[in-house]
Amino acid sequence: PEALGGLEGLEDLSLNYNRLKRLPASVTQLKRLRSLSLYDNPGLDLADTADKLAGLPALSELTFPSEAPE
Repeated sequence: PEALGGLEGLEDLSLNYNRLKRLPASVTQLKRLRSLSLYDNPGLDLADTADKLAGLPALSELTFPSEAPE
């Protein structure tokens, strides 16, 4: 998971169906990330997720655990 930080040019990321409890800290390095999908990760710490995503200036689309993907 910490290898995500090495993908600095990544724009779209789907972490659906992973049963994540917390996002890896390296997600904060994805400054070009525009779209993140976190569907079906029951128990995901949303407060921790919000803290980590707050510093991602390009993020404009976010799917949370309670939302079904389109």
